[in-house]
Amino acid sequence: MGLSAQLERASEQLKALSVRAAQADANVRAAGEKGLAHIQAQLDAVRTSARQREEDVAWSRQAAAGHISAEWADLRERWEQRIASMRKHAADTRAHLEAERAEQRARRAEDDALAALAFVARALDEAEYEVLEAALARAEADAARTKDPRAQPPE
Repeated sequence: MGLSAQLERASEQLKALSVRAAQADANVRAAGEKGLAHIQAQLDAVRTSARQREEDVAWSRQAAAGHISAEWADLRERWEQRIASMRKHAADTRAHLEAERAEQRARRAEDDALAALAFVARALDEAEYEVLEAALARAEADAARTKDPRAQPPE
């Protein structure tokens, strides 16, 4: 005695799910080795594929025809709400992490700016000291020249 047509379809779906699970596992394992752009493209492809599969499923048509019990229709609705909630949480988490990274970059930039200003202030102090040292040396040279008639004036 063979499987009914519906059980045969269920078996084929299980096989397809098994292949998809292995592919998803391989994608996740390889994600650490791929660049950000590749991972984003892969994520977009998975999201598109999931949406396409969702459109292909005839849940609502079958539910309207009474072929699917109310429990399955309720389960599907709760599942879709859960998926939407998880996606929103992931998006919120990404936004939070991006904000934290931006805050860290801003703090480093501010610290660098303050360090540069401190360096400039120290350089200005040193320049002022050197200019005053040169002025003192010039004043001393001028004073010494006035006391020594043989000294030559500066050119």
